[in-house]
Amino acid sequence: MKKPLLLLTLFLLLSPLAAVSLRAQGDRLLGTYLVEHGDVQSTVRFTRNADGRYQCQVTWVSNEPRPDGTYTLDVKNPDPSRRNVRADQVLLMENLVYDKVRDRWGQSQIYDPTSGKKYRVELSFKDSKTLVVKGMWGPFSRRIYWKKK
Repeated sequence: MKKPLLLLTLFLLLSPLAAVSLRAQGDRLLGTYLVEHGDVQSTVRFTRNADGRYQCQVTWVSNEPRPDGTYTLDVKNPDPSRRNVRADQVLLMENLVYDKVRDRWGQSQIYDPTSGKKYRVELSFKDSKTLVVKGMWGPFSRRIYWKKK
């Protein structure tokens, strides 16, 4: 009788540690990254929501504001309520889930503000400072690399 009780006690004590460890693995994604798109540079920031899912938002764009002081707006967004968002504040990904078995983040989409389209997305690290962003549409995919600051 003592052995099952001991096992149950160990399980209850170690379960929170496993959850913290999993969150720590997923939290490697958190931070700011430099993104290069042609001659325009930007930074994006990953944050974790209260539910443990991750999101990514643009925080700076090199050619914003324009010389006249105005900002480019996200006019191609399929969601009309987001068409007045400035280019340096666009939400690119939301509800990303960390898969500990595959050591990747996914189950979400990435929004391309230059086209207004969304693509399935999967994120993984090439090395500690290089994030591989894989956008997928049907059988086609494209990888881009973001550098962690």
